[in-house]
Amino acid sequence: MALVQNMVSLLVGANGFGYWHYRSADLKATIHAANYFNPIAAQLNVGDFICINAGDGNEITSVTSISVAGVVVVGAGTAVATEAEIKAAKDAEAKAKAAEELKAKAAQTAPPAPSASPGAGKAPAA
Repeated sequence: MALVQNMVSLLVGANGFGYWHYRSADLKATIHAANYFNPIAAQLNVGDFICINAGDGNEITSVTSISVAGVVVVGAGTAVATEAEIKAAKDAEAKAKAAEELKAKAAQTAPPAPSASPGAGKAPAA
């Protein structure tokens, strides 16, 4: 598909730098394809960050070049975890911690191993 311009928002901009947000059902590979951001080339600057919510995940990328002809090139992007992924990771961490605490508590309350009595293993006196 193509860039949907009304889904691009400048979140903050200062001193020639912009932090943008873009939401699309397109896949990240499509969004990174050549010429995708060309329709807004006049609004972008090299070095601007774009937070992308794509159909197959989230990432942050930056504008690496804009030619005189208005061809926009963006970087490879860095994946950003979704809220569901963060929650799943926290849940897994909490379960692992609870299991460790339970194991430590069980080790503290376990009865001591039986020890050999002083006369064990000796034949009875005749």
